[in-house]
Amino acid sequence: MNNKSDISSLMKKLEKYNMVYDIISDSEIQVRIMKNIYIQTVFNENGSITIKDTLRRGNVMSGVVPSSLSKAIIYGSILFIFLCTLSVCHMYLNPNRILLMSMIIFVSAFLFLLFTMHLTLRIESTKRLLIDWIENL
Repeated sequence: MNNKSDISSLMKKLEKYNMVYDIISDSEIQVRIMKNIYIQTVFNENGSITIKDTLRRGNVMSGVVPSSLSKAIIYGSILFIFLCTLSVCHMYLNPNRILLMSMIIFVSAFLFLLFTMHLTLRIESTKRLLIDWIENL
């Protein structure tokens, strides 16, 4: 098959399941996962297909810097470790707030991991779904 028929078949599947998508070019579709989080599907001229995630500017994971999910997790973890280090320093400067700061660090670590796992599962399951659809075209 050629790219146009593959893209039109994929668009029919996306419309059938009410998935929001944008047509970027004759060979590229972006599927919206969440606000400012997309999966790019590129049909190359040689018949190969490239599927990758893109986190645009203004979402929770990447902030103001557009990136991929793996880069956002790495940079988010580095930022989280830095903020925890500052919090620990603050705890030892103000020993009467150790319990409060410990609870804040624990809750924020739990929420960061929970949101990261949720976002990763959502993106990877949608990628797997797109791969299955494209293989069956």
